[in-house]
This record gives sequence, C-alpha cells and structure tokens, in this order.
Amino acid sequence: MIDRRAHAAALWLGLVSLTSTAQAHSHLRASVPAAGARVASAPTEIRLQFDESIAAPISHLSVERSGGPAVAAGAVVCDPNDHTALVLRLAEPVPAGAYKVNFRVISADTHKVKGSLLPRATVS
Repeated sequence: MIDRRAHAAALWLGLVSLTSTAQAHSHLRASVPAAGARVASAPTEIRLQFDESIAAPISHLSVERSGGPAVAAGAVVCDPNDHTALVLRLAEPVPAGAYKVNFRVISADTHKVKGSLLPRATVS
C-alpha cells in the first residue's frame, strides 16, 4: 500500500513539474510593426518584444512575402537597453504588400519559441 502511494505521489509531482515547465516559455508580447498593422512606409527594422530575455546570437527572424520567398533574413540583435527586445534591421525597404514575419528564438532559460505574424506595408 505504501508503495502505491509513493508511486502515485511521484507521478503527481512529475506532472506538476511538467506543467510548471510548460508555463515558463517566453511569449511574444508586441511587435513593430504590429501584427495585422498597415504602415504608410516600409519599415527599416522588425522589432519583437518578448516577456523574458532572449538569446539573440542563436535566434532567427525572417520576412517573406505572403506565400512567397524570404525577402529579408539574418542575425538579430538584442536592444542594448532591453534584452527582451529582438531587432532585425532590414538592408533594403520591402515593397508594398503583405508579409509574414517568422521567428525562432531561444529564451534565456533555453526554451525554444517559434511563431509568425502578418504585418502589411502599404507604401504610397
């Protein structure tokens, strides 16, 4: 009987620790341009704001035309004043249209986070 209780307690503790770990992942809080936003001119950079520090050297952002090839990709840098903000500087302005920004980041606690957002650049 004690054996069963010990196993049940160990199982319960294991499940609780997995739940706590799953909730510890970093989350995207904001972006510039914002997801779904229409901007008057092409952005010179993409900025993603997370809720915890991000390891920039091993993180990656890319910008692609909706349903098309990548138009910008590369190494990102952390904002020197805010290690929760990642920045991808665009070498050239992107043409008007809809874009998908893909991100694959590693948070400071080594959790992998990936996702995408869809800003729209409408250049006059």
